[in-house]
Amino acid sequence: MENKIEQILNTAKMVGNQSETKRQIQKEMIKKSIDYSKPLNYKLGSPSSPTWNSEADAFKHAFMSAILSKRYSIPVSNLIGTGHEVENLRKHAPITESIMDLWNNRVGRSIWKEVRKDLKGYENSFNDKFIEDYTAKKVVEKMREGKLITSPDNIRIFDEHPHINKFIKNIQGVSTGGAAPINDGNTFFATEDIAKMSTDEFLAAEDIINNQIKNKIAIPKSQANHGVSSGAYIYVSEYTRDDGTKVSGYYRRR
Repeated sequence: MENKIEQILNTAKMVGNQSETKRQIQKEMIKKSIDYSKPLNYKLGSPSSPTWNSEADAFKHAFMSAILSKRYSIPVSNLIGTGHEVENLRKHAPITESIMDLWNNRVGRSIWKEVRKDLKGYENSFNDKFIEDYTAKKVVEKMREGKLITSPDNIRIFDEHPHINKFIKNIQGVSTGGAAPINDGNTFFATEDIAKMSTDEFLAAEDIINNQIKNKIAIPKSQANHGVSSGAYIYVSEYTRDDGTKVSGYYRRR
């Protein structure tokens, strides 16, 4: 069974190549979102884009992120969702739309954590339809509680989510400050450390991990620690940035 770093590498390749797999995932999620949204009378977008900038859009992003978290992992779900928004921003899509989608993606990943907790670790014992129905129910609950953004005109303050602030400010070209690992090609995370990262930790280190993915750098912790002992690498222990974001311990080439 492939480990999480291999999943991340393979998913990055899938996203970067605009593969048929990615198109099929998008098609599947749009269809399922419409199927779940219609009985609930959620507002749809235009006939040509029913799940765009609408309640159905919010449902789609939360539902998709939760299901992809189940199929792959939370970091991989995050990589797919965030990568999609980066693509949109490069095509000059309105930043408010990406903020809306990033917010709802994050809620979706948290929903999967709730589903997994509710099922007490037996989530793989249930068939896909049960998991999807149960997840959709959770998404509906979040929608009714006002936890999802249903329009790009309804943008919220992200003070409680500094990693989203970091992403948006970086896109806008604003420095977020705080001591962060330098992504100069000499910094890397051990594969086991990436696999153990929470979503927040993954986002804080995302630029470095993306660089590792690009250059296919997958160094296990035993090899990295041996490099520290031999003097080839140095290890920087985990710390918390001044914006409150936790950064996992990482390695640097001397």
